Amino acid sequence: MRARRSHRPTRFRPTRWLLVALVLVGLAASALLLRGSADAAVNAGNFAMLFFGALLTGEAVVFALSFDPTTSWPSLREIDKHIGFRAWIAVGGTGAVLLAVGFLTDSAPVYHMGNYTILVADAVGVVSFLRLFTLAHPAGRHRLLRGVLAGEIREVALPAGGGAPIVTRGPMPAYLKELDSSLARGDSASIGNLIGQLVDLPLEPASIAAIAETHFEVLHRTCRATLVNGLDGTIASNAISVTTDSLRGYVARLAGPSGGPLPTATLAHQARYLAWLSNSALQLRSQGSLNPFIAREIIVASLSARADIMRSFDPEPNAPAEVELFSPAQDAVAATAWLRCFTEYHGSYQASAMYSYYQILTGRRFVENYYDGALIAGRLREQLASGGYAPAAWPGRPDVADFDKTFILLSANALALFRDASIDFPAELARSEFSPDRRLLCAFFRTHAGHQCLTGADDALRQLAALVAPGERPSQLWSQSSAVLGSLRISPQLPLLHPRRRMPALLLSLLIRLIPMDPDGSLREAERFMAALPPGALDGLQRLVDRITPATPSLGDGPLARLQFIREVPADVE
Repeated sequence: MRARRSHRPTRFRPTRWLLVALVLVGLAASALLLRGSADAAVNAGNFAMLFFGALLTGEAVVFALSFDPTTSWPSLREIDKHIGFRAWIAVGGTGAVLLAVGFLTDSAPVYHMGNYTILVADAVGVVSFLRLFTLAHPAGRHRLLRGVLAGEIREVALPAGGGAPIVTRGPMPAYLKELDSSLARGDSASIGNLIGQLVDLPLEPASIAAIAETHFEVLHRTCRATLVNGLDGTIASNAISVTTDSLRGYVARLAGPSGGPLPTATLAHQARYLAWLSNSALQLRSQGSLNPFIAREIIVASLSARADIMRSFDPEPNAPAEVELFSPAQDAVAATAWLRCFTEYHGSYQASAMYSYYQILTGRRFVENYYDGALIAGRLREQLASGGYAPAAWPGRPDVADFDKTFILLSANALALFRDASIDFPAELARSEFSPDRRLLCAFFRTHAGHQCLTGADDALRQLAALVAPGERPSQLWSQSSAVLGSLRISPQLPLLHPRRRMPALLLSLLIRLIPMDPDGSLREAERFMAALPPGALDGLQRLVDRITPATPSLGDGPLARLQFIREVPADVE
């Protein structure tokens, strides 16, 4: 069944036409009061009509030389709004008709009124001609289109998540059609201009959801053309950098420290998409279906952009830029929403992001090194349980049990989307935070496994029963962070899923919390937990563990055997 298209009623802007009507009334009065001879009227009419025709011809020539007939952005409607072409033709046509009627009926007031009207049309035509010249230059078109985009985004800004997508309304389809056309041609200059039109528009805070949705759509279309059609990797790299910097700028300028959930949701979804993008480039390159230069450009740009977003959430970044003077996440709910997105799709800086999360929730910096085996999630839980929390981040005393439940769910979503450990990882794509390095993977696992909140197998089974139960209390940290992320419409290609729909990952999230980080610790509770699971659940768990963990033949191939590497001393992991 075809989706019903959303139509917006045509807006009538009476200002210009009201002015035309007032001018015509004034001309009628002038024609009655100021009369010349018939010969003078004929001569004046001939001259005015010739000048009118010359202006019309000149405008047509300039238009034909300056605009591609296949372009849809700017559209004729936007050009007409800028140069007042229809108003000019309406005045000139009215004058010509009055002039002809006046001569045919030998009515002096009528042909005098026609003369005056043609003279006014000539004046309007000069103004229109000069305004058209401003569009003949790319800079003039750029200014016009930025104004059109700003006006449209400002007008259609709706409460978050409501209404039809902005990309289906107003001139936005024309803008995106022009972008798609430029992408198909591989016209880097045109693509850069179109993306640049989104940057630093004069908008109000209410427009942040609309501008974020537009950025997501533009970035997705550009990167899709790069991954699927082999578009130049520098174009995608530029789109990633420009859209990320632009969104960070809007968040800092429009939202401020008390901007609500939208600033967090905007940068969180951008970081999540970039994680998916970098791993998609890796996957396609490992299969031989993507040029290595394109893959490298996308991965490097994505990692750099995610690092910038992480700095935006750092309460105390080193040498902060203007857009980093405040963190969009000022409380535990917003910080959790951001971390949920940041840790999905095996993105870069997963463990590094925990440092900002730790500081927002506790008000203290974490000074140990996760790469050397520090268990930051465990230290965070200890701080919250002992009363070491930041009052600004919590409306009351933290509910540690609620935090435990939320972090188990967060880990499940992160683990479900870890990279395939057996993937062929080309050496030219490896970076310090994006590589098949065993020690780095161990550190990412320990970020989650270090949250040792379970007392044993029975406790894990009780948690499992509670986590898969339908419905959540609105007071839960997970539900509140879901509301933050749901405040912004995102691309349907990357839906946010509840961990109960990823049961093997949820089981793994509980299992790793039963594995002592001490290499000599007993695995008895982990074994008891696995023994209580039905065969189908164990099969799913086995497949997930096989996919995301490196094989260690000397230890065996069961889930617990393959997970032993997370207990290795960091010096032995290399």
